[in-house]
Amino acid sequence: MKQHVIIIIVLFSVGIVTTAFQCSKLDVDTCTKYTKDTAIYSVQLPNYNQVIKVLDTFNIQSIVSDSITTIKGLTFLSNSNQISTTIQAYKVEQVNQSALAYYANIQFNYIITEGYFNTNYGSGFSVLYNRVQPQHIFKGALVCGSPGLYLVKIQNNSYNYNTIRNPLDNCYSTSAGYFVDRVQQQLQYWDSLRTTSLLLANGAGNIVANKSSQDYFFLKVNQ
Repeated sequence: MKQHVIIIIVLFSVGIVTTAFQCSKLDVDTCTKYTKDTAIYSVQLPNYNQVIKVLDTFNIQSIVSDSITTIKGLTFLSNSNQISTTIQAYKVEQVNQSALAYYANIQFNYIITEGYFNTNYGSGFSVLYNRVQPQHIFKGALVCGSPGLYLVKIQNNSYNYNTIRNPLDNCYSTSAGYFVDRVQQQLQYWDSLRTTSLLLANGAGNIVANKSSQDYFFLKVNQ
């Protein structure tokens, strides 16, 4: 009788281990490929249509819900603990009939009214959103110290790519993308620049922004 009990226990243990191994193996094998997508993180510019002068405040805000919508039309809930982003300003100048972008970090002061300054070892203005469940909220502003035409880009910073997990599909890889409304982007400035892409000055051909993208906006600062 004792031997029968031992045999049953051994078989039961082997069954558990084997099942666990098969489940683990199945989870890996089911992802023959990953589907890549981009979550829509909306950015609003409340005073985009106002005349902005030196030392005026230009507001930027972004509210991201736990209900994620992607550019491929997928919707799912994701309870992210933290969202971090970088705002980088460039001054746009015409050089030998070409439009070039120059880093404009020292031309701006940055204000945060909701959210936090983030430690950032790269260029630009790095912020953490404030978590107010079920939303992440950032509200801030740019204060420009000199006139000119600027392009401001909003993107994932170098140390936090904001990868979002879809709880319904482990094989679905989603990253965060920042989207400014087309009207608020001030796209008319592309016509005056006579180009559809903006190169970084002394940047070995690196493109700062394309007309078709939505992660930037133009800001004209008057004297």
